[in-house]
Amino acid sequence: MNHHPNSDSILAHVAAVVRGLAGDQEVASHVGECTRCAEQVTEIQSVISALRVARLEEAPDAWMMTALERIEELEAAHRSPTLAERVRGGVAAARDGIKRIVEEVEAALVLDSHAGALLPGIRGNATMAPRQLLFGSPFGQILLQIDTHGKKHDIRGQFLPIQGEIGPEARAMVTHGNETIEVSISSTGEFFFAELTSGRVRLRVEAAGYAVTLAPMNLPPGAEI
Repeated sequence: MNHHPNSDSILAHVAAVVRGLAGDQEVASHVGECTRCAEQVTEIQSVISALRVARLEEAPDAWMMTALERIEELEAAHRSPTLAERVRGGVAAARDGIKRIVEEVEAALVLDSHAGALLPGIRGNATMAPRQLLFGSPFGQILLQIDTHGKKHDIRGQFLPIQGEIGPEARAMVTHGNETIEVSISSTGEFFFAELTSGRVRLRVEAAGYAVTLAPMNLPPGAEI
């Protein structure tokens, strides 16, 4: 190897050797002949040794300063946000009420009272008005009632979680065309969307750490639903 291996290659080589693997033979051969790269290997090995201490506070002060400087150098080289910037961003996100969704599922339709909308295996009464829908998911059930008045539609809903309470961060969203409307969900799980126009809509419920999405529904034009 006539050129110096990059830092990632050296780090991968040292990590393999530490795990008892052969490592990169080209890197090993180069390190044996290059004083600069050999010093880098020694630095990485000292970092690994320091990381094996029982507690971080037992690490030598000199190593901690060197490690922090090295982290800042790598972050600058990759043009990535510094740790402080990421922390500040996280605090700002929390203050703005931005929620992290760790799991998302699509609810299954269990009941639909709409005439002509009943599917095999779906329970319902085709004469029931206003339209009633029931969706099930691993996180809970969602009940919907769609009231039609003229060419407008109101959607009244209730989310019934399987476990836990509904927190103040819970939201319901309906996407209608290019517009998304968001409303709060009450402590009893109720939410309401008023005077939606006809067309295709998609509803989504977000709570603490999860989201439940419903399959798209059509709100037909005219006085009937």
